[in-house]
Amino acid sequence: MSRDVDFGPVTRAVHPNLEDAPPEPARPVSPWTLGLAAARRNAVPAVFLALFALSLGLSYAWVPAVRQAFDTLAAWRNGLIFPLNWLFPVASTAVFGAVIPWVVQRLRPDKAARPSAKDLMYFSAFWGLKGAEIHLLYLVLDAVVGSGAALSVVALKIVLDMGFYCPIWAVPTTLVAYQFRDKGFVWSAVRDGPLSRGLAHWYRWSVLPVVVNNWCVWVPAVMVIYTMPLALQLPFQNLVLCFWALVMAFMSDALSEER
Repeated sequence: MSRDVDFGPVTRAVHPNLEDAPPEPARPVSPWTLGLAAARRNAVPAVFLALFALSLGLSYAWVPAVRQAFDTLAAWRNGLIFPLNWLFPVASTAVFGAVIPWVVQRLRPDKAARPSAKDLMYFSAFWGLKGAEIHLLYLVLDAVVGSGAALSVVALKIVLDMGFYCPIWAVPTTLVAYQFRDKGFVWSAVRDGPLSRGLAHWYRWSVLPVVVNNWCVWVPAVMVIYTMPLALQLPFQNLVLCFWALVMAFMSDALSEER
C-alpha cells in the first residue's frame, strides 16, 4: 500500500492494517492466521485501548464529578429533537474520528507523512456518515435487545455488533473507503487493484483478517461501551476511537524513529 502522505496510522485506527488484497500465499496460510498475526502486532496498543475503556467505565461508575459530567451530556442529548439528535453523532464522530487525528498527523515531524486538506474533508465526511450509522446501530440494538448493563444484554449486543455488523458491513465499507483514498480517489484503481480478483477473494484475503484482528483488539472496549446508558454509548465510542487513533499514531512515530 502506498505510504505517501499516509493518513492511515491515525484514522485507520478502527480497522488497522487496511491493505490491498494480498495474493494467495504459496504455503498454507489462512485469513484467520493473518488476522491473528495482525492482532499480535497490535497487542500493546490493544492493551492500552482496553485499559483506557475500562478506566472510562470505572470513572463513570465511581468518580462523582465524571459521572455528573457524562450524565449532563446524556441529559442534553436526550433533549435534542430531530434533526439535531442526528447531527450530533455525525459531528461528534467526524471530530473524534477524523479532525483530531488529522491535526495530530499534521504535527508529525515527517512532512511527507502529513495528510492533506483533501484527506480532512474526505475522512470528516466518511466518519460523519459512520457516526450516523453507529448511532442507528445503538438505537436498533437498544430497541431489540433491551437496555441496561445486564450480562446477557451486553453479551448479545457484542455478538450482534462484532459478529454481524462488523464482518458484514462495517469492516468491508471502511476497507473500501481507505483503499479508495490510498488509490488517489480513483475508483477504477480500486476495481483493478484490490478488487481485481473478485469480491470473494477480496473478502477472504483483505476483509476477513481485519475482522479477526478487530475481534481480538476491540471486544473489551465494546463491552464497556455497551454497559453505558444509550445516550452515552456514542460519546464513549468516540473517545475510545480517538484514543486508539492517537496510540497508533504515536507508535507509528516511535517505529519510524527506531528505523
